[in-house]
Amino acid sequence: KDTIPVGYIVGIEDSTDFFSWLDGYWLPILRKRYPKTYNAETDLEKFIIRMIHTNLTLEEFLINYPAQMHIDLLPETQGKGLGKKLMEAFINRLEDLEVPGIHFGVSKVNEKAINFYKKLGFNILKENSDSYIMGMELL
Repeated sequence: KDTIPVGYIVGIEDSTDFFSWLDGYWLPILRKRYPKTYNAETDLEKFIIRMIHTNLTLEEFLINYPAQMHIDLLPETQGKGLGKKLMEAFINRLEDLEVPGIHFGVSKVNEKAINFYKKLGFNILKENSDSYIMGMELL
């Protein structure tokens, strides 16, 4: 039982470097494989096709919040302190690397997660139509 994955946290210390790699290496491959004229059948497929053909824009907040992360835990494991432990470990590593701040996106309808992040010290940096970009200064 103790060896079954129940969640993850992934991230990068510098989103600008990641976007450069993504735009220079990975997106050209995807754009060839899935051209704008690709016959997407589902709304999700249509969304993904639009996203891989959308030019990346670097946000001003990346200067102070360059690191980016994503965390996900199975519902039955939420509320038991695991997310907090993952976040603290990730943040500690970023601090060791002297990264000045971290950001991520969260859906506006995910009030439970928003409250969790606020308790950890994250603030809303930007509001989009259906999501927030939240961030925390680390140094």
